[in-house]
Amino acid sequence: MDATASHIFKISLEIIYYFNIILFGISLIFCFRKYTPGYMKTFPIYCFGNLLVEISARSYPQITIPVYNFFTLFELLYFSFLLTRIVVSRATRKSVWALNAVFSFFFLKHLVSHKDISYSNVGPILLESFILIIPCVIYYKELFSNPLAPDLADEPAFWMVTGILFYFFLLIPTIWFTEYYSYLKMPDIAKAVYSVNNYLQIISYLMFIKAMTCKRMKSY
Repeated sequence: MDATASHIFKISLEIIYYFNIILFGISLIFCFRKYTPGYMKTFPIYCFGNLLVEISARSYPQITIPVYNFFTLFELLYFSFLLTRIVVSRATRKSVWALNAVFSFFFLKHLVSHKDISYSNVGPILLESFILIIPCVIYYKELFSNPLAPDLADEPAFWMVTGILFYFFLLIPTIWFTEYYSYLKMPDIAKAVYSVNNYLQIISYLMFIKAMTCKRMKSY
C-alpha cells in the first residue's frame, strides 16, 4: 500500500510539471492578443513564476519548502491583483488588499523573527485559500445579479475565477487530510492525499487555458 501511495504521488508530480510547461507556452501564445482583457495580459508572469518554482524544486530538492513559501506569497498577491481587476465591488477590492497586507506583514515578520524560511507553509496556504475564495464568491454574486451578464462560454473572467475558486476551495480539505495522515505517522498516505493537489491544479489549468483562448472582445 505504501509503495502504491508513493507511486501515485510521483506520477502526479511528473504530470503537473509538464502541465506547467504547457500552461506557460499557451499563455505566451494567447495572452497578448489585441482583444485580450488587460488582466489576462499579466497571466504569463504567474505562469512563469509557477514553472520556475517547479524547476527549482526538481533541481534543488533541499530548498523546496522555502521556494514554496515565497511562492505562496507571490501567488496570493498575483491572484488578488487579477481578482480585484475583475470584481466590481470597491469594498471587496479594498478588503482583499487589506487582507493581503495583514498576510504579508505576518509572513515577513515570521521570517525576520525566526530567521527560518523552511518552516511548514500549511498555515499560509490555508489563509491564502480563504482570502482568495472571498472575491471569487463576490464575483459570482455580481455576475448572476447582472441582467447584462455575458455569454459565459466565451467569458475569460468567468473561467479564470472558476479555476481559482475550484482549486483553492478543494485545496483546504486536501491540506487538512494531508496533515492528518502526517500526524498519524503515515507519510506515504499523506503524500498520496497531497497528490490530489496536483490533480486539482491540472483541472484549474484547463479552466485557465479555456479563459486564455476565449475570443470575446470585451470582458465583463
